[in-house]
Amino acid sequence: MARLISRKETNKRKTLFRDEAMEAAAALLSDDITFEQAWIIHKLDCLGCLLHDVHNPKSTNCRDNPYCIKRLGLEKFEKLIKAEKINTAKVEESQKRRNILEVPCGLTNSGNFCYVNSFLQVWYNDPVFRQIIFDWRPSADYVRPLPPAMDVEAVMNSLQHLFYTMQTTPFEDTDDNRHFTGALRLGNEQQDAQEFSLVLFDALDRNLPKHPHGEEIRQRIRDRYSGSTTQRIWCTCGKESNRSSPFTALQLNIDGFKTLHEVLDAYFGEELLEDYLCDECERRGHVKRQTLPEKLPPVVMLQLNRYVFDVNGRNRKLKTPIIYPRELSARSFHLNVSKYDDFDYELFAVMIHEGDNTYCGHYYDLVRHPFTGVWYKYNDEHVEPLARPPGVDRSKSIPGGRPTPDMKACYGLAYRRKEPKIPEIIMPPDDITETWIVATEHKFDGQTKETIAKSEKRLNDLTLRYNQLSSLFDALETHADRYKTPKDVAFLPTKMLSDILEKEYAAVASVDKAASAEPLTGLSSAPEEAKVPLPAKRPMRVSKLRAVRHKIAGQLSPQEMPVCHHGRLFVDSVLFGDVKAVSRVTAESLLSQYGITTKIKYDSDASENSHPLLTGCDICVDCVKELRREGQFRDSLEGHVKLANRIFKDKSRCSLSRVPKPEGYLYISKKCLANFKKLALREMEHQHKLQSAGATLQFLVNLAAVDCMNTGSACSPRRSRGARRKRLMTKSEGGSPSCNGCHTPSKHAKDDISVGTSVACDEAASASLEVKEETDGVVNGLGTEELASAANMANERKSSVGGMSCKARSAEKGKSTTLEDATQAVSEIDDVNSSSVSSVESGSQPMELDQFETEASMVMMDACQGIDNIEQIDNERPRPVENGEGKSAEECETDKTAQEQSEAQSNDSSPPERPSSSPLERPSSSASRSSTHESGAVEFNSELRCEHGGINLDEFRQAVSPDEWKQLSSYFDPATTFLVRCDEPICQQCEREFNEQQWGKQERKESLRDLRGRIGELLREIDRRRPTQEELGKVYSRGICSRFLSKLNAIIRARTSSLVLPSICQGCVMCSHGLPNVGLSCDFGNVHIVALTEQEWTKLCEEISAGLGMSDSESPTPIVILEQGRIENMCEGCFGERIEALNIQRYVYNDAFIYVALSEDGALSAPLSKTTRRTQKNKCFKVKMSSTDTIRDLKIQLYKQTGQTPNDQLLYRELGGSLLDGDVTLFEARIEKNNADQPLILIAQSMSAVAAKYDEQQPRAPERGFIDTALAH
Repeated sequence: MARLISRKETNKRKTLFRDEAMEAAAALLSDDITFEQAWIIHKLDCLGCLLHDVHNPKSTNCRDNPYCIKRLGLEKFEKLIKAEKINTAKVEESQKRRNILEVPCGLTNSGNFCYVNSFLQVWYNDPVFRQIIFDWRPSADYVRPLPPAMDVEAVMNSLQHLFYTMQTTPFEDTDDNRHFTGALRLGNEQQDAQEFSLVLFDALDRNLPKHPHGEEIRQRIRDRYSGSTTQRIWCTCGKESNRSSPFTALQLNIDGFKTLHEVLDAYFGEELLEDYLCDECERRGHVKRQTLPEKLPPVVMLQLNRYVFDVNGRNRKLKTPIIYPRELSARSFHLNVSKYDDFDYELFAVMIHEGDNTYCGHYYDLVRHPFTGVWYKYNDEHVEPLARPPGVDRSKSIPGGRPTPDMKACYGLAYRRKEPKIPEIIMPPDDITETWIVATEHKFDGQTKETIAKSEKRLNDLTLRYNQLSSLFDALETHADRYKTPKDVAFLPTKMLSDILEKEYAAVASVDKAASAEPLTGLSSAPEEAKVPLPAKRPMRVSKLRAVRHKIAGQLSPQEMPVCHHGRLFVDSVLFGDVKAVSRVTAESLLSQYGITTKIKYDSDASENSHPLLTGCDICVDCVKELRREGQFRDSLEGHVKLANRIFKDKSRCSLSRVPKPEGYLYISKKCLANFKKLALREMEHQHKLQSAGATLQFLVNLAAVDCMNTGSACSPRRSRGARRKRLMTKSEGGSPSCNGCHTPSKHAKDDISVGTSVACDEAASASLEVKEETDGVVNGLGTEELASAANMANERKSSVGGMSCKARSAEKGKSTTLEDATQAVSEIDDVNSSSVSSVESGSQPMELDQFETEASMVMMDACQGIDNIEQIDNERPRPVENGEGKSAEECETDKTAQEQSEAQSNDSSPPERPSSSPLERPSSSASRSSTHESGAVEFNSELRCEHGGINLDEFRQAVSPDEWKQLSSYFDPATTFLVRCDEPICQQCEREFNEQQWGKQERKESLRDLRGRIGELLREIDRRRPTQEELGKVYSRGICSRFLSKLNAIIRARTSSLVLPSICQGCVMCSHGLPNVGLSCDFGNVHIVALTEQEWTKLCEEISAGLGMSDSESPTPIVILEQGRIENMCEGCFGERIEALNIQRYVYNDAFIYVALSEDGALSAPLSKTTRRTQKNKCFKVKMSSTDTIRDLKIQLYKQTGQTPNDQLLYRELGGSLLDGDVTLFEARIEKNNADQPLILIAQSMSAVAAKYDEQQPRAPERGFIDTALAH
């Protein structure tokens, strides 16, 4: 069943549009609404929408204008084109040559080589080191070693090539670093940047002397980064030793320090060696050590050690911010120079390690340009200038400064000695760089042209497709100044138009930026007369066109358009903006382009039939009449709501009032009066749903139709016939201002109806002659196959009354089906698309189109020679439908005559005016009159109906006069209205049941009061009793169920009479064998045996039996208590099972707390975290667990609080008890919940040598480092 259109499914703005139309319909003077008035109510008299073409356009579609098809998705193309133009400009800008003097070059990262890029960017920006690399020369006398030895010439050649490319390339980045990593045979593993620097310099220092030109280069490189320190160890006894050692980088410990000055002072300061034994005096604790610089290199590399080990031996990253200055003096390194000979170092590079772990992350650099002094961030291929330089001035390098993000992640600092003048860099000779220059220029020119061409091609494709869609929607748009007749207007679902634009946008927006994909230029945008000149493009191949259309059309979703129960366009769809009024000719072209077919589906059955588009002639006048009645209904509702409230508040009208009710008055329940407005609106909603239920016009995609558009020949006879038929249709459209007898607001009708009618008749007469002349030639040229195809086309366009299609009747037996169908195909021409609309009475005489169609049919039948009678063809044409079934011509004529007679009678006598106090009749239908409560109709006053069909007794009601009843009940269906007169008697059966119930309540109340007086004190005594072991069996020899006593106490203490006295069944304490299976203790769960004396037992049995009316034979089973509280005839087997079940329940729990105490013999190696002060003091931990968890799970939770790994934990039930196995569950170990009194015992061992698999940071596999590379040889 099609989705019902209801106001509940619409938003508030849509409802306002409908309310406006309802008010306009209610304001009409007459109930006899004409077609012109219905046209205006549908808002189809609007002009073109101009709100989207002004300077500050409206950003959303005008749902209240049925002709507005702007802002449905085409604006996305405009934004995309605008963005693509900006992107094209950026592409052209990016393809410009890089300013090699100011803009640095980035390095691509083809793997995990960020540590290599970090090293290269830092040392490339040292002009002296760059010059050393440029001074390298290969030698023909060099003998390349065999792997795995390092080929030092290949390494230096690749480094020289890379540095030259970085300085001269016009690109913003380069991938020539791949030659350098390839020469070193580096793997794709992550490595440490500082370690790579040390290993590379060491490998160059070992291998450069093997090259004929390498010794000088080795020495110059070594002098650039290598310095020396002196380590001095002395004792107070006077013995001293000194040892000199070279250094490449200073390894600084920053843990516990805040500034770089503090770190340097600690590194070069004195250190007491407490465990060092002096050889001279053989004493400990008197030896000190100090490291002092002996020679500082021109470039000092400072490595900040951010890797520390925690108490459990796991390494972690230290994120301590270190405030470092941009300038350092030589004396800051404790170099033994005077203040007059002091010299400065300036910061030129900061290496950053990004990441939370010590074994992985990302390296990037902050480097100062050696010539411009601008600081840049080098992040692989991305190079961008910094807003402010890193570090602080020398005067601000004190504790307390605000750290910056780079101070928290700086991993290495590079300081260069200040030089009065930076030397100019001399490039390598031309014989080395010539091939490099040619290759780079060729690559730049080719890539620049290709990139710009791709960007421009994509922009052209987008612009072309936008122009096509824009032209299509411009031709699709229509309004009151464009169409000639209502049948020139067709209706399409708004969602379908949005869906088409959305899929078109997705097709062009999801295409890759590369312009390898061909533009979507294969779809025609509009009919010939509406096309906009487009740029000339290469035509698309048929296979590509089919693929494009399949891609777009295949993604479209099926759409629906509701049809009212009168068989026409549903007025709410137009008012809500769910459908749009467009040009019919262009709409048909649009549907054919995307392979969309229209079928109608009835709500009464599941059949689907082909159906043409709904046009302007298909608007429903009857729906407008119902809309008018609904508006009048709402206007009168407010007054009747006030009437209902006034009756509701009048106490004298109440049925309990002693004021006599006048004769003829009726009762209305107070609930109906209180909710009168809600009930009336609900009934109106029900009626509205019934009216909206009819059929749905479905828009389905047929991909085969898309393929046919490509495979069909452009010059085939069938296509030429279709065009000729289309030309005939255009002529008939221009001269026919009427649709099947309906007066329509055509161009002439807007000013003068009579003039329009006369002119239309003249044009129709001339058009019939032209049709006769052309149809002769058409039929004579038709073969058998062509006639059959034409017949199929006609059958698809046939329609019925109310806009619903029906199956064409079969041709007369013995006649040629092909010829008859072909005759109908041509004779139908184009008016079959709109001739299905039933006539609506208007003030002017409508033009008859039957004569026009008959003349055309006669011409065709004369030419075909296969049909003898014109009336036979006319009778076989589909007639108006009712609920999807076709009617014969005689039935239609009878219905038409009856309709004319009824309308004539209604026109002769004007409708009487209704008094203001009388409600307007609710618009109804045949379905609503026969509706029931189960179908959704509201039952008015049904609260007063009892279950026996009479008048109930307990519902409050108010008396109303007959006139008031008529006004209030007029909103509801009489079939669902329950009428109750004030003098009508109440249901006798309900009254009898009520009296019996009241009498029973009173009797039970008195009985319970007497019982309370007799056994109340006894029950209180039993509740207070605590018998001893000696009294059991002697004084107290009878037992009773504790659950029965609880129920009896509750009833005795209650003040209500609705409770029923329980019986002494003793079943709760009996097993299946009929024997007791519980004891006297309360430890048996929620039920046990309560001890009584024999007199108490007898009294309780007598009182309960008397209260329930039981005989002596129905006395309960006694339970005998023996000495020491033993129960006679106890079922030992069931008793043991019950005890076991109760014990098991103690160890079954979910999300309960388990307490674990730390033994005094155990020692934690880490401070307790995530615990309260009381827990730390008592060394007791609280963990939330379930009985299905294992002991190992408990240890994991303890690890989160103690820091001890599960392998280091020993758990015992009690001190000195057995060790708990980690694989057993808490239930199997019989550990109770909330064991704060007897917690488990935890003993924490020392750190285990075996790595725990529960550690959050598991140890990494042994690193191979650079063992497998050329740096290790």
